[in-house]
Amino acid sequence: MSFIPETSTLIQFAIATIILAITPGPDMTLFVSRTLSQGRATGFASMAGALTGT
Repeated sequence: MSFIPETSTLIQFAIATIILAITPGPDMTLFVSRTLSQGRATGFASMAGALTGT
């Protein structure tokens, strides 16, 4: 029994990892929507709030 996955499994895992890494999360969607609709200052305020965890 081998613990090393097959090459096709590793390729599928790598593709899934890359797709998940480049997909923006909900916080990035919030930052972009706030910045586009209400301006740069509101976008920075949203980002600061998310970074501080509040």
